[in-house]
Amino acid sequence: MYLQETVEKLVPDIEINEIQLNAHLPNSPEKYELFQKQTESDGIFQQMKKINEFRNEITCIDNLLYKGLKLIIPIRLRKEMLQLIHETHMGIVKCKTRAREFMYWPGMMSDIQDIVEKCETCAVNNKKTNNKEPMITSKLPDRPSSKLAADLFQYKGEHYLLTVD
Repeated sequence: MYLQETVEKLVPDIEINEIQLNAHLPNSPEKYELFQKQTESDGIFQQMKKINEFRNEITCIDNLLYKGLKLIIPIRLRKEMLQLIHETHMGIVKCKTRAREFMYWPGMMSDIQDIVEKCETCAVNNKKTNNKEPMITSKLPDRPSSKLAADLFQYKGEHYLLTVD
């Protein structure tokens, strides 16, 4: 009982006002459903929904928007930023890591993946080919020291000759 009385004394009565957001929307269920479908298909609304998830992290400094310490890139500059991120043709993982350090926009990771996957230079350079040489078998020697192999090498400042029978 003591705890309940303390809570009642410390927490003032707060008047709660209930707000009905859809009071001013079209009243028919068909119109309401139409608005929902159009909102889902609208690209700008989808971007706004993504941004809404981290709205508390957004700050504006000198007319630039930041998500934490990362600059939010405007739509018109995203293509240029993608080219800068990918100019060294480092691959998807390294490009994403590089971009994550200092910039942000909704869908940035998928945009980076798309540009790297469509890059002709990366496709040519990253062809995975099996360049392993096949093992060459040779005939076993008839007698000792009939076939020798030698190699010169240096170890801890000393020169060595390695011979193999």
